[in-house]
Amino acid sequence: MGNAYDELGETRRAVKVYEQALKIHREIGNRPSEAIALFNIGVALDKLGERAKAIAHVKAAIKIFGQIESPYAERARAQLAEWRGEA
Repeated sequence: MGNAYDELGETRRAVKVYEQALKIHREIGNRPSEAIALFNIGVALDKLGERAKAIAHVKAAIKIFGQIESPYAERARAQLAEWRGEA
């Protein structure tokens, strides 16, 4: 749902949906989906001009991706490097 709102240009609404998903994933202990939600929030926040918050969310996602050995970790690291001008 968050991705759909984001595609429609309703980024603030997308963030709210991603945050709801994050809460649910944390409550049920779904670590992979928790990390994806954090990453999606980060990307959306960056679109809204909130890079510092975006970086914090993507760092949190990277930590979880690393703990669960997810292949998405590299994508998140690349995004972070791009925002930092390291890419």
